[in-house]
Amino acid sequence: MSRQQDSYLCARAAGATMMTAAVEAGIGIAEARLIENDLARGTLSLPDPGTSVPPPKKEKTMPRGKKAQAPQNEEVQQPDFEKAVRIYRQDIKPAVEAAGERAQEASTGYKAIKKDCRVNTRAARFVFGLEREGEEKRNDVLRSLRGMLNAMNIGITDDLVSRAEGEDSGAPVIPNAPAEQRELVTLN
Repeated sequence: MSRQQDSYLCARAAGATMMTAAVEAGIGIAEARLIENDLARGTLSLPDPGTSVPPPKKEKTMPRGKKAQAPQNEEVQQPDFEKAVRIYRQDIKPAVEAAGERAQEASTGYKAIKKDCRVNTRAARFVFGLEREGEEKRNDVLRSLRGMLNAMNIGITDDLVSRAEGEDSGAPVIPNAPAEQRELVTLN
C-alpha cells in the first residue's frame, strides 16, 4: 500500500469527504474512486478513527555508481557567451543556411516535376523514398500497399483522358520487377 493511499484511508476514517481526503493525500479523484471501489468490495478497510499515517518505510534502492565529487577549491566556471556565439556563427549558422539552400533546391526540383513533368509530387516523393530503401523493405511496403489497395477496392478508374491516350487501366497497379542478382557463397 502506498503512503498516499494510507493517508487517504486515515482521512476517510476521520470523517473527511472523498474529495477532501484525496486533496489531503495528494491523489487525484480517479484514484480516490478506485480506492472507494476497493472499500465497497471489501478488499480494503478503513483504519480505526484517529489512526495516523505510519511513517514512510525506507525503500531499498538499487546501488548506483559513485557520485562525482565536486572539486573543492576551484573557481565556479562562468558561462562563456563569446565562445557560444563563435560556435553559432562558425558551425551552426552556416550548416542551417546550407540546409536551407539545399531545401530550396529540392523544392525547386519538385516544382519542376509537378509543372514540367505533370507528375504528382506526393507520389514522386513516395517512389523516391522507396528507391532509397533496401529491396526487402521496399518489397514489404509494395506488397502491403497492393494488399491494402485491393482490400479497400481502390484502383485507377478509366476516364476519357486515359482512353484517349491509350493507357491500359487493366495493368497491375504495382508492376513486377526483376530481382537483383545475388551470388551464393559456399561454406566449407
